[in-house]
Amino acid sequence: MTKLKFLFLLLILGMFCVTTVPITAQENSVSSQASLSLQDCIQIALQNKADVRIARDQMRIAGAQRQAAWGAYLPSLSFSLRGSQTEQGVGRRFFSGIEFTAPASRREYYSSGLSLNQPLFTGGRLLNAKKYADLNYVQAQVGYEATREQVILDVTNAYFEVLRSREFVRVYEQTLESSEAQVELVQERYNLGAVAQSDVFKAQTRAGNDRINLLQQQNTLSLRKRNLNLVMGRDPSAAVVLPDFNYAPPEIPDMEQAKQQALQANRDLAQYQLDVQKSRANLAIARSNLLPSLNAFMGYDRTGFSMQDLYKDFDLNWSYSFGVQVSVPIFNNFQNRTRVDTRRLENSIARQRYQDARLAIEMQAENLIQQLETYREIIALNEINLNSAEEDLRLARERYNIGQATLLDVLDAQAALTNARRILVYTKFDAKTQEAQLEALLGELINKAQE
Repeated sequence: MTKLKFLFLLLILGMFCVTTVPITAQENSVSSQASLSLQDCIQIALQNKADVRIARDQMRIAGAQRQAAWGAYLPSLSFSLRGSQTEQGVGRRFFSGIEFTAPASRREYYSSGLSLNQPLFTGGRLLNAKKYADLNYVQAQVGYEATREQVILDVTNAYFEVLRSREFVRVYEQTLESSEAQVELVQERYNLGAVAQSDVFKAQTRAGNDRINLLQQQNTLSLRKRNLNLVMGRDPSAAVVLPDFNYAPPEIPDMEQAKQQALQANRDLAQYQLDVQKSRANLAIARSNLLPSLNAFMGYDRTGFSMQDLYKDFDLNWSYSFGVQVSVPIFNNFQNRTRVDTRRLENSIARQRYQDARLAIEMQAENLIQQLETYREIIALNEINLNSAEEDLRLARERYNIGQATLLDVLDAQAALTNARRILVYTKFDAKTQEAQLEALLGELINKAQE
């Protein structure tokens, strides 16, 4: 019996170890999961987002087109080879008024040629085509950086939204904890006969509403985490663990310096400026079609009635030609003139869009700086309001305990404290979002994200 009891105890111990090891390992895995900093999320998004890869491929396409534009200056060399066979049946023929019967015949004919063509003058068409290709490549580079910057801005906004929702959850957790404590206090006072039962119901109702608010904020937090994963190009259900947030007041630049920096470094404005330059190149290309063009050509041909004539006896069956060709456009149904007028109007449109973009960027920089200055003052006032709301709740509870205030006064003070906390959290994160938008406008967001 002793051995049986001993074996039975070992069996129970083994079952306990088997069932507890996975749980312990899972707890260690969750607790050891590394949190994601803002830079970590940005790097993940830059690696995963299809928009970044597409912009990179578009830049490579523009680079290939740039190389092709260089090749237009070089001569074109082509080789041709042709072979044919002609068969003719028996038929009547006439020669000098005499009719005769021609027998059936078959003839083969072969030819090969090597031609070289070199443009000498195109009225600036090749030069401006090369300029257009260069500008297009630069614009693709700017577009690639603009895409990366937009991804960084989207990740930054989504990251702050998660942090904001998490802070809201903490605010409502504190509120619920305070409401539940208030319920216990009112219940004790009701048991002592110091308050009416209606106070218990009011306190319980407020605690229930606070619990509903907490559940809603928790759902919002889950939604914000899924959105952050989506912005990073990850599985929306992937775990998201973020570090604690320490608010730092935004750095507000000088207004005029910020405007000048935005005009020089803003990538959207650079895109509009490149559109103006490309439209000028297109206009020059259209005008070149109105000018004469000059090409030099050279050709070498071999012909024969058998394939061997093409690669034997090189002193026979050959011809050689070279020369210069001048092409002068005279009339083509006004197509060239229409093309010039169209390109001129496109250039005018591009310049107007660029001027409008300059004004919009200056206004946006001014608005963002004013908003950040306003937020700095609002945050300071909200911190004072928070301290005042905390003190009002403390006093309301003390007065309620000694019978000089009603429970409604306590609940109103508690609601005011929750609102003060919520407004302060919202304002801080709104200020951080505006700061990120200003950095993107000034062209600093990519550099700061890579620090």
